[in-house]
Amino acid sequence: MPWYWTCAHEYVVRKRSCRKKDYNLIEKLIDKHRKQAQWRKHRDTFLFVDRLIYWVTEDAINRTDKRSLMNGGYPPPDVLAQIRKRFWPTRVDRDRYRRG
Repeated sequence: MPWYWTCAHEYVVRKRSCRKKDYNLIEKLIDKHRKQAQWRKHRDTFLFVDRLIYWVTEDAINRTDKRSLMNGGYPPPDVLAQIRKRFWPTRVDRDRYRRG
């Protein structure tokens, strides 16, 4: 989804990188324990596990740092830099994701 391109995160795609059985199990866990939260203009459902959040979009299971929800999806610059460093470790990674 284009609106996630500016949010540092990781994901697995059902058809390419995860067995259907495993994907479905994780998807059911997210659905069972989900909580709604605001992220920018979107109201999504997330599974909160320690410092990470998980959510499902179409055929992907995503995860990122739960601090990405700060200020309605606009964490302070220092926190955003930490999140990007964790999920997009190199400048090349950050540039690739920025371009989409």
